[in-house]
Amino acid sequence: MLENQPTQENTTKPDKPALQITSRAPLQNMSYENLPQPIAISLQNPQLVKIYSEEIFEFLEATEEETLVKSDYFLLHTEINHTSRAFLIDWLVNIHSKFRLMQETLFIAVNLIDRYLAKRMITKKQLQLVGVTAIFIASKYEEIYPPNIRDFLNATEQAYSKQHLLKMEVDMLKVVDFHITFPTAWRFMEKYSDILHNGSGQFAEFLLELGLVEYVMIKYRPSIQAAAVVYLANSMLSKTIVWKNEGVNDLMFKECVKEFYKIFKSSSNHPLVGVRDKYLRKKLDLATNDELRYKPDF
Repeated sequence: MLENQPTQENTTKPDKPALQITSRAPLQNMSYENLPQPIAISLQNPQLVKIYSEEIFEFLEATEEETLVKSDYFLLHTEINHTSRAFLIDWLVNIHSKFRLMQETLFIAVNLIDRYLAKRMITKKQLQLVGVTAIFIASKYEEIYPPNIRDFLNATEQAYSKQHLLKMEVDMLKVVDFHITFPTAWRFMEKYSDILHNGSGQFAEFLLELGLVEYVMIKYRPSIQAAAVVYLANSMLSKTIVWKNEGVNDLMFKECVKEFYKIFKSSSNHPLVGVRDKYLRKKLDLATNDELRYKPDF
């Protein structure tokens, strides 16, 4: 049974040194062969609003830092850790797939979870409630027809009541200061829509979702994650145009590509199979991809 007070402030533990997130370096170009070509946003998709695309992504990059969290926030917790988070995100991927929600909904939910856990100390019993509340809020924000609150409670096998979920919803919105409009890595993927084709787009989506489960990826900005999976997907599938290289921090980008590659290589034997099963159902040829011999060349 949950406690009467679902959360408590993180005031019971001493402050610990925070890990430093590398700041964005001055803009520079990377000199790989076959890479730098300006991307022309397709005129056939009016939602990409070609005339405003440059200003839109400049704004997204300028605001993405506002909703980042420290990559060491689990030092504040005593009952949950990065493994607990991984199991929670894997479960959310299954719920997200079951309800056929928009991809952006999942990325918003994960961001809400991390921002909430960075400021609230919770128990193990409350962790699933945090997850289902986050995707409940994200669904109401992003979906045209979000699932009913009863559907989300059923997904937890009635582990929580309606009152529990609504109380957690109020607390979560207060903690994130009702800030739900923010750029996610999924949104930055749209910047590279013209070079994601012939299977590389779906493979890049797969890589990006694999990264959601892994706590280590929190330290990378959404814009860098999006660029990394586009580069990696196109490289692994031997596409001619590999990526758009303007305005990316070289060091963080290279590290992020390597992290995604390690995550991908371990995915076939990973105990959490939510993302993998989801994309197998989407007919992504993961068996073939697992046999690729690509390694980052930097």
